[in-house]
Amino acid sequence: MEGRRFSVTLDPDLLDNAVRLSGADSQREAIEIALREFVRRRGLERMARRAGSVALTISVEEVVQAREAE
Repeated sequence: MEGRRFSVTLDPDLLDNAVRLSGADSQREAIEIALREFVRRRGLERMARRAGSVALTISVEEVVQAREAE
């Protein structure tokens, strides 16, 4: 994975807390953990909003057959 370099000014107390709470070994690692968690949570929120809004064209029998094939 190729990273991007940039400068950003962060609240030092917030950053220290993120490092401590995440158990990260560095500030960079804590920021990456926080970004991954943010992306994961937003993805889950998006899926929850879509729950029940997608029309499925698969029958119960097809689901059973797919499970048995595993």
